[in-house]
Amino acid sequence: MTDSSTGGYLSASATPAPLEDAELNAFLQQVLVGITALAGEYVRPRWQVVPPNQPEVTTNWLAFGIQNRSGDTFAYEIHDHAGNDGNGQDIVNRNESLDIACSFYGPAASGYAARLREGLSVPQNREALQTAGMALIECTNILSIPALINNKWYYRADMTIRLRRAITRIYPVLHLVSSGITLNTDVGINQNIEVTENL
Repeated sequence: MTDSSTGGYLSASATPAPLEDAELNAFLQQVLVGITALAGEYVRPRWQVVPPNQPEVTTNWLAFGIQNRSGDTFAYEIHDHAGNDGNGQDIVNRNESLDIACSFYGPAASGYAARLREGLSVPQNREALQTAGMALIECTNILSIPALINNKWYYRADMTIRLRRAITRIYPVLHLVSSGITLNTDVGINQNIEVTENL
């Protein structure tokens, strides 16, 4: 594996790794099922490769998906002397916001949306989010957006949940053990200096 002693690009270590893609959707699905009390089969990620059949017009269900991920402009980077078997590593932290679009369908769509909004106000319901390094920022207004499909009106209520989370990635940046430099002054004195770190 490439590290700072070999030059070239550095890839982040496999662990710790933030929840991403399918794992993040699976985690969010568990949270949404737990708070809304909808059956797991009726809380579905959007944009699946093979979309499941849409439930009947009389069925209450939820489709969710991350629409926007906005990270802080600057990350926080610190060198960890103890990490990587004592050879050092850089830890990069960045906060990001996740906008999760939730579309509720069925005759009680607005009620389930409100249940989710109020449920996220209960600290016990946010414990799983906190364990995963996430926190609730806000729930947006609930919008009623009925859709006419196959000559039937499907009632739909939309809202967005905004979460904040901390992202941590570790890179194999080793300690700077020693370096040789040349000191040039305005008066023409040139001196070679060897700098050595005592760990």
